[in-house]
Amino acid sequence: MSQPVRLPSCDAAFAPSARPGPGVVVLHEWWGLNDELRGHVDRLAEEGISAIAPNLYDVAATTDPAVARGLAQGMKTGVAMERVAEAVAYLRAQPGHNGKIGVMGFCLGGVMSFAAACSVEGIDAVAPFYGGAPVAPFNDWSRVKAPIQGHFGAKDPVIPVERVQALRDALAAAGVTAELHLYEGAGHAFMRQGDPAAFHAPSAALAAQRLRQFFAQHLTNPR
Repeated sequence: MSQPVRLPSCDAAFAPSARPGPGVVVLHEWWGLNDELRGHVDRLAEEGISAIAPNLYDVAATTDPAVARGLAQGMKTGVAMERVAEAVAYLRAQPGHNGKIGVMGFCLGGVMSFAAACSVEGIDAVAPFYGGAPVAPFNDWSRVKAPIQGHFGAKDPVIPVERVQALRDALAAAGVTAELHLYEGAGHAFMRQGDPAAFHAPSAALAAQRLRQFFAQHLTNPR
């Protein structure tokens, strides 16, 4: 189970793997660092990947959409990137860490995963879930060094297919190694198990399988 830890500028949830291996930073939705997100951290640790989820806000998670919207709008991408970098450093300092780091996130965290790919050093794989392109200057795709595996619902009104294709084109134009998957029948937040209206089990299972293979390919061998 994940445990609360303190990074230099924020709280975080950390779950260490029982065996040596890589680490992954997990970035939360606009709700904040909640139990749903901690569940992803725990599952990664069970699969042999130490995982940490920094709180990108300075307050506890909410279930109120209006509050979540305000928190997301008030968050500064530059500050979020500092917290991602702190989480990366925390993982690197863990005993048995193999030197490889991944970043993944959902919705707001998906956007921040793209931003981290452009601005945080030492990342080896990035997996955004239903997150769009970040704001400038955090969308300079020419700075991306890590491969990207993105996951999007084909019925997502927040990130429609046209925006996914625009992302795919922009990444390709910059020479980024990227695979962006569309899931038929899935809408926004299709990985959110605690929300029956959003969760799409077949898509979530396939995305989880692809994510495991992606991290195994890019995070298994030590630097």
